[in-house]
Amino acid sequence: MIHRIALLVVLLPLLAAALLLAGCKRQHHEVGLKLPDQAPGQMIGVIDDTSGSFRKHQTKVYAFLLRLLDAYGKNSSPGDRLVISQLSGGGRSILWEGHPRLLRRDFPSAAAFEQFIVTAPGSDPDYSRVYQSFCEMTDYILACPGIESGKSKGAVFLLSDCIENAADSDQWKARLERSLAKFGEKKGIIGIYWCDPDVRADMRRLLNGAGIKNIVETDVLTRPELPMWK
Repeated sequence: MIHRIALLVVLLPLLAAALLLAGCKRQHHEVGLKLPDQAPGQMIGVIDDTSGSFRKHQTKVYAFLLRLLDAYGKNSSPGDRLVISQLSGGGRSILWEGHPRLLRRDFPSAAAFEQFIVTAPGSDPDYSRVYQSFCEMTDYILACPGIESGKSKGAVFLLSDCIENAADSDQWKARLERSLAKFGEKKGIIGIYWCDPDVRADMRRLLNGAGIKNIVETDVLTRPELPMWK
């Protein structure tokens, strides 16, 4: 009996730790904030501007996402990842991550997607951190397994008027330029839509200076032109 009790004393903590570890893995899978262990074929990041008047455009954002799925899904692989982050606020930037096919499962309608976005934690409609959000997403894609080796393809899409109002914007713009230079070396592509005409030239200068294949538009059309990998 004593030996059995001693054995239980040893095994119970180990069993509890194993269950906790399994639970953490399931949570990461459900929340989708963990980079895949295997290199995806395509790593696509979308930055959604949830500030001020842009909140009312989430139906168009949802249609844009579906357009991405149709355009890039032709060469889809099991390891592909789609990442959605918010531009506004000082809270958690990344809101959703998973295989592109799971987007329609999690958000079967534009209304469901809009509800998810407008209730996202940390969102501040008065805060527009363009350069920081752009830089963070670019760095996140660069950190993906396969991008460094060239086995994976990276893309970033910014849906915003690109009007910055953060106090530390100059510092983040300098960091963004360095991140874009690395992204250009990895043959990444970038699309910016809804860009304000007054800042369009500056955004194109940033992208062209980094040697990135890009498209910068001042509107989001029903079927917008998208940059494609060579």
